[in-house]
Amino acid sequence: ANAVIIKSVTTSGPYIATSSCENAIQSQQTCAVSVNFTPGSTGQLTGSLVIDTGTGTSSISLVGLGVGPVLSVSPTQLDWGTISGLNEIPAKIITLKSTGGMPVSVGNILISTTKFTSTTNCPSILNDGATCSIAVTPLTSFEGLSTANLSIDSTSLKEVKQVALSAANAVNLYSCKYKLSAVKVIF
Repeated sequence: ANAVIIKSVTTSGPYIATSSCENAIQSQQTCAVSVNFTPGSTGQLTGSLVIDTGTGTSSISLVGLGVGPVLSVSPTQLDWGTISGLNEIPAKIITLKSTGGMPVSVGNILISTTKFTSTTNCPSILNDGATCSIAVTPLTSFEGLSTANLSIDSTSLKEVKQVALSAANAVNLYSCKYKLSAVKVIF
């Protein structure tokens, strides 16, 4: 039998091939081709492995399922109802959790208005299975209803998670009562 010459081993899609198939492969000899799956996104990802012998090609379809980190946010809405500028307003807590077998990045945490404030203990990288929190408090310096979105950026997920915020500030008006009386001033 004739030797088979392997001219190239190529892949498409999120697959990388390495091959020990160099030069000619004699009859009854073997060589190995390894394919690594390197998904850049989640879901079903297809590609192909093509072996070119110079006299023809052999193609093998490749299918992989990309899974990756997941950042869950709970709750996705915070509502303080009616608040009063006279009382201390309690913070409400948003919990972030990383799942999916990989760490996830936690980027900027922004609120779309200055009527709320937040503090966080979230690191820039949240390890798989770990949680962190964001404490959000409405300020009392506004009047009426205020709504906003708190955005959590994750570059590793290439997405922004959002939490809806709402509070209504009841304006407390103080009135002072003065009693005026006539005073007689003599010079």
